[in-house]
Amino acid sequence: MYFVYVIKNEKHKIYIGQTNDLEKRLMRHNGLLASKPKSYTKINKGKWEIVNKEDYKTRYEALKREKYLKSHIGRDWLNNSRAGSSAVEQEPFKLLVTGSNPVRLTPHITPQCFYKS
Repeated sequence: MYFVYVIKNEKHKIYIGQTNDLEKRLMRHNGLLASKPKSYTKINKGKWEIVNKEDYKTRYEALKREKYLKSHIGRDWLNNSRAGSSAVEQEPFKLLVTGSNPVRLTPHITPQCFYKS
């Protein structure tokens, strides 16, 4: 199982990543385990908390979702979701953006096939 996660610190800095061990990864971000000295979360100190997490069966799916969330459209979606409600924390889902109409998708869909829910 792989996770795509979004964490935020008290200065409202956001970090998006993927891992197969979310608990251990969060400990690294918070400095409880060794990490790279120039990593984004080490430079932007503070207590990092998970604001969104989604699970995927394969690393390929997780990497595709991470890449989407790091894109301009993905960051806009995250900002709008967090500003409007806590729906991101309660019910993770994917969006397929077609023109200006986002389509809600079920959580575990391979990137090759998209079905409306």
